[in-house]
Amino acid sequence: MPKNPKLENATKQADLVRERLKSAAPGSTETKKLNVDLGKLEKLISLYEAQDSHAARIAALEEKHTEQTRKDETRLKVIAGAATLWEALNKPDARAGVVALLNRAVKAPRDREFLKTKGWL
Repeated sequence: MPKNPKLENATKQADLVRERLKSAAPGSTETKKLNVDLGKLEKLISLYEAQDSHAARIAALEEKHTEQTRKDETRLKVIAGAATLWEALNKPDARAGVVALLNRAVKAPRDREFLKTKGWL
């Protein structure tokens, strides 16, 4: 997953604030302000990390859904094709309809040649 530029920027800013805190006088107004700034940056970093985590989970779920859809479509084709072949092989009147359907629907020369070699065109 690509790096989140906002997360990188917030992390760099937090590092700079931490460096400034090292040289700030303990208990000073500057130290208090820097601690408040650091707290806000750390919260922002946490939110950006959560956002990235959620984006990764969403992408994984979308990919899984797409893959399942493709598998379901393939399964449908196999089942429908098997039932159609069975019908065409076992009922002579159905074979003529299947041959006519294949002749109309199959356009790719490679597929037509394959069907011809198998006696379906």
